[in-house]
Amino acid sequence: NMDGAIVCTPHSTHFNIGKELIAEGKRRYEEAMQKQSNGGSGEEQDYRPINVLMEKPMTTNVREAKELHDLLMHRRAVEEQ
Repeated sequence: NMDGAIVCTPHSTHFNIGKELIAEGKRRYEEAMQKQSNGGSGEEQDYRPINVLMEKPMTTNVREAKELHDLLMHRRAVEEQ
């Protein structure tokens, strides 16, 4: 298990790595919620988000940056429900 990631790879790889990290965070969240609904502890420590530090530029174009932003905001909206 990892607690965080530092993305300092070639700029052209940032978008795909960012998408994978967001997907992993979503998977962790869904797994914790599934555990809670199945009678697990349901404690906050069951869900460990991934903290990400991504060097600039975040992506090589605006479309990719917006997609990462939208994916992250959608995930956060689901978590807050």
